[in-house]
Amino acid sequence: MRTRILLSLAALPLIAQAQSVSLLNQGLNDAVRRAQLWGNVPATSSSFCVRPVNAVRALGFTDPYGFDAKYDFTEPGDDTLKALLPKYHYKDWVFVRATPILVRAQLNSHHDYGWQDGPMIPNKGMQTYINGGIYGRLLKGLIEFQYAPELVNAENRDLPAPGVRNLASGSDIPDRFGTDPYRRTCTGQSFIKINVDFLSVGFSTENVYWGPGYHAGLVMSENAPGMPHFTVESNKPLNTKWGSFEGQLVTGKMMASGYRWVVGPNPDGSSLPEVVRDPSRDSNFGYTPLFAECTIPFGCLDFLLG
Repeated sequence: MRTRILLSLAALPLIAQAQSVSLLNQGLNDAVRRAQLWGNVPATSSSFCVRPVNAVRALGFTDPYGFDAKYDFTEPGDDTLKALLPKYHYKDWVFVRATPILVRAQLNSHHDYGWQDGPMIPNKGMQTYINGGIYGRLLKGLIEFQYAPELVNAENRDLPAPGVRNLASGSDIPDRFGTDPYRRTCTGQSFIKINVDFLSVGFSTENVYWGPGYHAGLVMSENAPGMPHFTVESNKPLNTKWGSFEGQLVTGKMMASGYRWVVGPNPDGSSLPEVVRDPSRDSNFGYTPLFAECTIPFGCLDFLLG
């Protein structure tokens, strides 16, 4: 039985061009969705229930980080990105290019509000996010990698206290990340994967999104930093006579915030000075969920095991 499995894997084609678009690049993600709505890519190319979607393998894009013809904002002959995002390639064996530099600025004048902003924190005041790096593939796309670190700086000013919370519950929901200005660097939207036919296997710190919703995922989303994880995923739907199948299995470590209240908000509700750094909150724990999406002639089925 073991020999038959190895032989079947060896028979799969090894040429697999691939490239996905980061969940935190909202502009390109919306453009990829519109390309399917406008009919520039087949409606059955992806369910968008497991993201990031591989724009090359699943949707048929040639260059998702460039002015691809399938985007609705491109103009024929526009070569602006040739200067902004340089690339190098040698036949089909080596391809390397710069990824778009993504900069976000957020200003909250009163409450610490934020949503779908990755490693950015609930923050009163000014906060900035910067992401950029390189993408590459080797051996005709068999090996694919991206190094796109993230940098977050937040003013983290004092803020009005929220309503009463149950401190005894142990919930890791800090309203303020300490009392000092906040700074964080991480590997961000980085990965290294091996692509074989419709499957990709590798290690990643990317944000992952599961579910059909636009503003909220079922389990995984971009409302927090991506966690280091091992992934086995479909890079395009597996089409059969019973329907098309997409899915992802991840196993990794989810990390706590590292902050807690000492005694809770001020009695007068004026501020949250008691939120302090707590090394015991740096603990992490294993997490291994499985999500699969199946599109069949008479509907759609979602499976989540965790």
